[in-house]
Amino acid sequence: AKEDRFFTTLPAICSYLTILRMKRLFFIFILLGPATLCIYARHIKGGEISYIDLGPGATAGTQRYEIMLRLFLECNASGQQLDPEANIGIFRSINETTIPGSPFIFPLVADDFINLTSPNPCISSPSAVCYRLRIYKRIVDLPIEPGGYSLVFQRCCRINGLINLSPNGNIGSSYTCRMGGSDVLGTQRNSSPAFAIKDTVLICQYRPFNLDFSAEDPEGDSLSYEFCDAYTASQGGGGGLINPVPPSQ
Repeated sequence: AKEDRFFTTLPAICSYLTILRMKRLFFIFILLGPATLCIYARHIKGGEISYIDLGPGATAGTQRYEIMLRLFLECNASGQQLDPEANIGIFRSINETTIPGSPFIFPLVADDFINLTSPNPCISSPSAVCYRLRIYKRIVDLPIEPGGYSLVFQRCCRINGLINLSPNGNIGSSYTCRMGGSDVLGTQRNSSPAFAIKDTVLICQYRPFNLDFSAEDPEGDSLSYEFCDAYTASQGGGGGLINPVPPSQ
């Protein structure tokens, strides 16, 4: 059996789902916990890249995908903290070279606010918890590639003071999705899994809590979790990188 991989990242841990079936997929989801807003670009809490396989592209030997980037921000983010578009680099996984047209510009298609709907009962007067979710989406035709592709969006910065990072200030993030290639998929279509979580969470110190990190795969692949490290990105400055680099760099 072949395996797909589906990643999840928290501030202190990173887990990925191993998907057993006749295909290979890598899907990244990074969600950083709530924190006080920092000046300039340190407003992004996390993000994910996913894709839907729409079938053959307009040109022979290509496949068409709807690719989506979801970014979670502070609700009071404003001005240059709100990118009107996002640059996503697409690299051949086998040698990490860019494909023609990369990086691709993804327009903003949605801007929503997510408020905590079910606070933990241990909190008598819960504080307001809010995230701003901005969605960037585009349809791209990609040549059928034996080794598949890596999709990367990079931006500064993570929140300062994360205890599991060293250094832990002015650090960027990479949100990455790896598509399986024809050497694993053959002629099969394959879309990325999706996490069930659609809400925020507020927890009490030293109290147990439940957070639904289940996921569903459109093709019915089985999913399991494993631990891994998170990716970083360039330090300093603000805004998304115009030319993202592969995660290995």
